[in-house]
Amino acid sequence: MITRRQFISTTSILGTGIISSNGIGGIPIAETSNATRKVLKIAFGSCNRQDLSQKYWLTIAKENPDIWIWLGDSIYADYFTESLRRSAYNSIKNNKYYKTLSEYTSIIGTWDDHDYAFNNTGIDFHDKEGSKSAFLDFIGEPRQSERRSRSGIYTSELFGHENQQIEIILLDLRSFRPEEDSNADLLGASQWAWLESKLSNDQPKVRIIGSSIQFLTDYKKKDAWANFPASRQRMLDLLAGSQVPTIFISGDRHLAEFSRLERNESHPIYDITSSGLTHSSDHSNKNKHRVGNQHFERNFGVLTFNWTNENQIGSVIASVHNPDSGEIISSMSCDF
Repeated sequence: MITRRQFISTTSILGTGIISSNGIGGIPIAETSNATRKVLKIAFGSCNRQDLSQKYWLTIAKENPDIWIWLGDSIYADYFTESLRRSAYNSIKNNKYYKTLSEYTSIIGTWDDHDYAFNNTGIDFHDKEGSKSAFLDFIGEPRQSERRSRSGIYTSELFGHENQQIEIILLDLRSFRPEEDSNADLLGASQWAWLESKLSNDQPKVRIIGSSIQFLTDYKKKDAWANFPASRQRMLDLLAGSQVPTIFISGDRHLAEFSRLERNESHPIYDITSSGLTHSSDHSNKNKHRVGNQHFERNFGVLTFNWTNENQIGSVIASVHNPDSGEIISSMSCDF
C-alpha cells in the first residue's frame, strides 16, 4: 500500500490487467508527493462487509482518484478478538481487487462502530488500543505517526501545493463518545482543542471534514450529530469563524444524499453522505437540509476539484456512483 507521504506509485499489479506502468486504462499516473501534486479527485465510502464481493474496487480504481478516504465500517468486526479483527482487515488489504486501488492511491481514513468495536459502541469499549492498532496497520499509518501515541485516531493532513492546498480532517466519533444526551460531548476535550487549532488556519483553499456519521441532517432516529445538539452547535460556531469553504463527507446510513446549510455572511456548509459499498438500505427519512433525493442503492462518493488559473477553487463537484458500473447516481456542484 502506498503511504500518504508518497501519493502516487506506478507499481504494477501482476495478473489483474487493470494497472500497469502506464496507469489505469492507459491513463498516466505521475510520481509526485502530496506536497506538490494538484489534487483533482477524492473518492470515499463506508460500510464494507468483508464477506461480500470486493470486485467493485475495480470500478473505483478506474476513477483514478488521488486519495481514497475510509469513512467507517471498513469491516464488520462486531465482538471480534484482535486476531480475528486483523484477519478481517487483511482479507481486504490483500484482496486483488482492493489492490488495484491501494497500490497507487493514498489511503487514509477513520472508523465507525463496526470496525471500532460493535454497534453503537463508544467510550466504554474495553479494547480501544488493540482495535486502534489493527485499524492503523490496515490503512498503513506510519509507525512514528502521532495517531499511534495519543488517544483516539483523529488526524488531519494538507494535500497539494501551498497555493492549492486541500486540508482533510478526519474525526474520531467513537473513542470519546458517551451515551446520547443533549449536552453530551461527542469529541472529547482533547479532540476539540486539536480541532480548534486546525480550524484557526485559513491557509487551505478548501477543507474536507470526514465524519463517520451525518453532520447536517436533523433526523434523530439514526446515528447523527443531531443526537448531540450541543456538539453540533459547537462545531457550527467554530466553522463560523473560518473563511475556508468546508465540505463534510459522511457514511453510516447505507444510502446516499447531499445536504447543504446556508449561512449568513459565510460559505454554505455541505454534507455528502455515501454509504454503503457492499449493501444498502431503503429507510427513508425527512431532512430539511437535503438537496435532491435520497438514493437507496450501493454507492461510493467522489469529489472532483476544478482549479482556476489563479489557484482558486472554481468548483467542487460532488457525485455518488454505482460501484458496479461506475455510472453517476446523482451529482451536485458545491458552490462557495
